Amino acid sequence: MPVEGRLTPVGGGAGNGRRARLGPSLQQIVVVALAIALLVLGGIAGVSYASMSRLVSAVDEMERSNDLLETVARAYARVADAEASSRGYALTGDPDYLLAYRGAEAAVAGELAALERLAAGDTAHARRLTTLRGLVARRFDVIDRGVAVRTRDGFAAAQALVRTGQGKAVMDSLRTLAATLQQEERQRLALRSASERVQVRRTARLIGAGILLTFGISILAALFVQRDVSAAARAERALREAKEAAETASRTKSRFLANMSHELRTPLNSIIGFANVLLKRRDAAITASEVSYLERIRANGVHLLSLINEVLDLSKVEAGHAQLALAPLALDELVRDAIAGFEGQLRERDVELRAELPSPMAPLVTDGAKLLQVLNNLIGNALKFTEQGSVTVRVAVDERTRAPLRLEVVDTGIGIPIERRAAIFEPFEQADSSTSRRYGGTGLGLSISRALCHSMGYRLELAEPATGTGSIFRVVLATRSAPRRERESVGGVG
Repeated sequence: MPVEGRLTPVGGGAGNGRRARLGPSLQQIVVVALAIALLVLGGIAGVSYASMSRLVSAVDEMERSNDLLETVARAYARVADAEASSRGYALTGDPDYLLAYRGAEAAVAGELAALERLAAGDTAHARRLTTLRGLVARRFDVIDRGVAVRTRDGFAAAQALVRTGQGKAVMDSLRTLAATLQQEERQRLALRSASERVQVRRTARLIGAGILLTFGISILAALFVQRDVSAAARAERALREAKEAAETASRTKSRFLANMSHELRTPLNSIIGFANVLLKRRDAAITASEVSYLERIRANGVHLLSLINEVLDLSKVEAGHAQLALAPLALDELVRDAIAGFEGQLRERDVELRAELPSPMAPLVTDGAKLLQVLNNLIGNALKFTEQGSVTVRVAVDERTRAPLRLEVVDTGIGIPIERRAAIFEPFEQADSSTSRRYGGTGLGLSISRALCHSMGYRLELAEPATGTGSIFRVVLATRSAPRRERESVGGVG
């Protein structure tokens, strides 16, 4: 069912449009700054991780080099201890000197095995360790023969074996090889330490530069944010001032219309009353055409008065001048009274107006006059837009308490387009622009009805018709707690 609606101005003032924004928005600035900062921090994290990984590897290599140096020194020292023990035995023949000698060969074998593990993967060291193992074996062979000769043949034979110089030559080669191994490993340590110092300084400079860059980006972003926040604060202040001015103007308008109620209604009632007086004078002084004119004056006056009443009712609600007078009400009697008031409109029309009222029905505490006004608006709209068929007023009650739950007005009229159903409750809104020309009206009936329902604690809504034709307007009577019994002011349109 089309309903009367808002008369929207054509065009739309330039003052209501938003000015095009120049430059990036605050959100874009923050997002870009955050992205750059994250990229910089990610780069710093990556570089730091790589540097730490290299540093850990370098520390492991340094520890391996130090272990290798210490192991070479221990191996050489054990060979030297074995040689010194054998010499002491050769000179004195005292078996106590052989104690260090007997454990030295096994200890040196353990040190050589440890050196092979430390030098794994190093080809040059592996070759030198092979030579070292051969020299150690040869030196212990010479020592073993010297001990055996001293034990079997005596001091002179052992001294003769020493004079051959075999042991000294092997020991010199062993000393030279151990020194070479140690020297190369120390050079590697020095080179690795120098490289890592350079890498650490480079990483530190990169991290410092990244931190400075991130700090600079943060400062720039903060400046932009401060600028936009200041602009937003100014815009918010201007918007608040404009809103206050608009609300003041709206209140002034509403107060003006509410105060004009008497001034507007009085002359119209006078015009209608005098037209009725003249129409009752059925004498020769008034011609048939003059009677027609008077009837037009009365009809237009009544129509204009109804339009003004609707405007004044809306302005009264908006201005907060409407009052609730709550009292127990028999809702079935209210429905019958409303239907009786429309009997005159049903003559010579193919429309049936009926009621579906359950019995019994508990009283409803409400403002009877305002609920009757809502019901009259809904029935009047239904009859206006229903050319044939029926208009049904029905009440749904709670099965247990019999308290009224819903009040519905169902018609078989022309219906309401789906895309217009959300707008029909706005002031001056219409389901179709052609309906105001065909059916008349200001488009305030549903807006006033919804505002009155809201003031009484009810909800007025448009339900989906089951048949796909016509309309169902529903007043939900149990949306929240019942209105307070004392008289109260009605606020804005709900």
